[in-house]
Amino acid sequence: METIKLTNEKVMEIATVLDALNILNFDEKMYSDEKISRTYWQKFAYAISRNTDMFGSVIKAIKKVLDPSKEYIEYDKKRFELAQKYADLDKDGKPVINSNSYVVRINRDKFDKEIEILTKEYKTAIDNQKKLSDNMPQFLETEEEVSYYKIKSEWVPLTLNAQQLRALLPLIDGEINK
Repeated sequence: METIKLTNEKVMEIATVLDALNILNFDEKMYSDEKISRTYWQKFAYAISRNTDMFGSVIKAIKKVLDPSKEYIEYDKKRFELAQKYADLDKDGKPVINSNSYVVRINRDKFDKEIEILTKEYKTAIDNQKKLSDNMPQFLETEEEVSYYKIKSEWVPLTLNAQQLRALLPLIDGEINK
């Protein structure tokens, strides 16, 4: 087991690839030599599983910071319901949507009044979410020390795409010469 310093953004990228690789099925075409392919696949799959577990706790901590509060989610749901309630309707009686937002022109005064009340009620949650959003770039660039299980270059399957390979590079030991 090794440790490495990675930004939170890189940790999230690696974790996403690890999750995707955990559902891959073995295929003999993954390696250039079929005789060694099953052994390497088992070692690669083991390394992916170990790293998924190791990165899991870091990801949980990151998500805890990034996820909106229950209060903000509640506010957002109520805001969405108000937008639906006061949205202009088309000829079929369905809400008019423009650029992924409900169009509210006819009942704008009622909508604005209720939104104002809702915003006051959830002011703390909204302010906290804004602070989180404002600090997001800095948070993503913060480095974390992460334990990981080294993946030997010969275990890496030929079938990884460029994005997967790029994400896993910090965990791979040696040059990939396939």
